[in-house]
Amino acid sequence: VIDVQAIMQNTRNIPSVICRTFPNVEDISIEVSHVEIVDESSFQHCVNLWRVNLNVNSITRIPDNTFRNNPSLQVFLAIVNRIDFIGNAAFTGTALRDINLEDNMLPTYNSLAFNSVASTLKELNLVGFKIKLKIHKI
Repeated sequence: VIDVQAIMQNTRNIPSVICRTFPNVEDISIEVSHVEIVDESSFQHCVNLWRVNLNVNSITRIPDNTFRNNPSLQVFLAIVNRIDFIGNAAFTGTALRDINLEDNMLPTYNSLAFNSVASTLKELNLVGFKIKLKIHKI
């Protein structure tokens, strides 16, 4: 199995059994499934993973080391969630070229969260964020 899709399910977290059972999976899509928790155990055993689609869920955080065991990861989609925090090392260990976080709730832009993928990142979509910019007058 190289492609796993779960749509309109009811799960609070990403079942780590997916990657333990199918370690060669390359593409995981879990959409409209009430996912709230993503952490370093979510994709730990999916070393061939190149795409993760977590659109339309209830994720609030992408903590440090979430994808540390996914060196082939190139595409991460988490459109329409409630993400208000991304750890500085969340994407460390990946080769991400496309990150789409459209319509989430980050209050500020933290460039450190994307430093680890600065050399591979081609597209970063932050449209619809709740980011408030501070303008300092000189």
